[in-house]
Amino acid sequence: MNATKIDKIFSKPFLGALQGHSDAICAFAKNPNHITNILSGSFDGEIKGWDLSHRKALFSINAHENMIKGLIFSRNGAFFLSSGDDKAINLYEFSNCLANNKGVSIAPMNSYISKYPLNNIDHSYGNESIFASAGQIVQIWNYNRSLPTQTFEWGADSILKVKFNPSEVNLIASTGIDRSVVLYDIRGNTPLKKILLQNKSQCLAWNPMEPINFTVGNDDANCYSFDMRKLEIAKNIHKDHIKAV
Repeated sequence: MNATKIDKIFSKPFLGALQGHSDAICAFAKNPNHITNILSGSFDGEIKGWDLSHRKALFSINAHENMIKGLIFSRNGAFFLSSGDDKAINLYEFSNCLANNKGVSIAPMNSYISKYPLNNIDHSYGNESIFASAGQIVQIWNYNRSLPTQTFEWGADSILKVKFNPSEVNLIASTGIDRSVVLYDIRGNTPLKKILLQNKSQCLAWNPMEPINFTVGNDDANCYSFDMRKLEIAKNIHKDHIKAV
């Protein structure tokens, strides 16, 4: 029976396993300019860079003291950011990490310390030095500043996810633990719109072909697609999951 299970696990379309982490993996990021380069982050704070074509680790970084909460490349693929349970956001240069793959400790180019616990982070599409973090509030950061340049909040105990719009680069959407979905415009100082769903949403993605639309994955086992111009009602409800999305 075990042999049969192993045959199924390693049968096609399974291509290979990337092994090397000593703890469970909790975050991924792919390089937008190199389809074979990805990053993975684990619960023990380790980040590994991988070459998918050769199925091997390129480098390993002990980035955070605890769990990796967010991992994202800059849009040009030159840098990547990580956020952790230790309230720190670290900035690394990807080429520097590739060059120091001999077991040498890799230090971040810069570190940013948040006042609040952090969840995920996302990078701006329009400015290569701006990124956003989710936590107790939404914070907008600049590579060259040690403190956030802007903060947004609208009553949520914690923000779970934050995502920049790929076309309207000043717009951000977030999901909160209070079941909220909120839109922000970083050109202003206040949030734009807020809706409440029946259950909280733990993931969010903008439509890359129609950037006025986005979809959230909800705890009620459904995905809800919205038009950001008409948030009052979902444009589409995607069903058939058996557990929370």
